[in-house]
Amino acid sequence: MATEEWGLQMSLALKAVRAMHVDSSRLLLDLDRTLVGYTSVYRSVATIDSMSYDIKKPDFMTDGVFRHWVHPSQADTVIAVNLAFWDDNVDLKEPFFIAAKIRYAEPLPNPWDRNKAWDPWHAYLSWTNPREVDLLSEAKPPEDRADILRAVSVGTPLSRIATEASGARFLNLVKSFNFV
Repeated sequence: MATEEWGLQMSLALKAVRAMHVDSSRLLLDLDRTLVGYTSVYRSVATIDSMSYDIKKPDFMTDGVFRHWVHPSQADTVIAVNLAFWDDNVDLKEPFFIAAKIRYAEPLPNPWDRNKAWDPWHAYLSWTNPREVDLLSEAKPPEDRADILRAVSVGTPLSRIATEASGARFLNLVKSFNFV
């Protein structure tokens, strides 16, 4: 491939990633409207700890974004979405939309406890076996995560979430799951 072609292909790829990020932000904001009565746990923050500002570290693009919502009547339970753009530790061939419902042992003591921001990601990609696309599954957190009482998750390729309604369908699926 000629150098000019490579540069053009790289430019097109970066434009596609930028467009995906714009669409992802729009999707998360649209999903806010579907959860009437819920509030965003992390307010307008959508990613953390996945990008570097340090030239010595190679990650300058986020590997995913999150949105978590809590209802005042159930402060120990979140409805959440992670958009996983890639994960070097898991066989993830394309960006994924992950929705989860997670019940914690206690209400989150601080809404900025970002250690829990990636729990849906782990619930679907690591704690669910076998992992099936489009099917709600109960996750089994590792023993060192005693702070999680129950978790269910569902994932689908992000490319299948073409409208607010398709994303809301997965949110409603996890939201309607009743922890017994």
